[in-house]
Amino acid sequence: MEAPAPAQEPGLRAWGLRAGASRGSVRGTRHPLSFPDRNPMNASSRWLTVAAVLCFVISLLHGAMIFMGPDAYAYFGAPQLGRAEAAGSPVPDLMTAGLVLIFGAFGAYALSGAGRVRRLPLLRVGLAAIGAVFTLRGLFLFVELAGLATGAPIPPRMAVFSLVSLITGIAFLAGTLPRWRALNAEPRALPSA
Repeated sequence: MEAPAPAQEPGLRAWGLRAGASRGSVRGTRHPLSFPDRNPMNASSRWLTVAAVLCFVISLLHGAMIFMGPDAYAYFGAPQLGRAEAAGSPVPDLMTAGLVLIFGAFGAYALSGAGRVRRLPLLRVGLAAIGAVFTLRGLFLFVELAGLATGAPIPPRMAVFSLVSLITGIAFLAGTLPRWRALNAEPRALPSA
C-alpha cells in the first residue's frame, strides 16, 4: 500500500506553484510578467526607493515655488527668474512646471528600477543618466564648501542643495550599478494585483 501524498494547498499544483512560493514565481523561476524585484530587503531596491522619494520631494518643492512667488525663485538660487516673475512673465512658472514634471519622471524611473511600478522604457540607461546628472550637480558641493571656507559670499543653503543632489545621485547609482546586467535582461513587467 502506498503512502498518501502530502497535503498541498488547493490549486497550487494545477498552476505549477510550490507551497510557499511567492506570486510571480513559477516552478522556481521568475514569471515573465512579474516585477523585477519585490524583495524589500534588496539593497538596490532600497537605494532606488530613497532616490524616488528624494526626487518627489524635489518635485514638490519646485511646484510650491510656483505659488510662493518671486522671492522663492531668488531664495532657491534663481534671482533672474524671480525678477522675471515680478515683472509678470509666465516663463519662470512654465520652466518650473517643466522641472516638476522632469523630477517626477525621475522619481518614476527610480520606482521602476526598484521594481515598485511597471518597467519603464530605457530603464537602465535612464537610471544611469539620471544618477550621473544628480551626482555631477552635487559635486558643486565641494566648490561651495571651499568658497564658504575662504569667506566667499555663497549662501550656505546652496551647499545644502548640492548635498541633497549628491545624495540623490549616489542613491540612483548605488541602486543601479549592482543590477546593471539584470536591469537590461528583465522583460517589461506589468503590474499585478
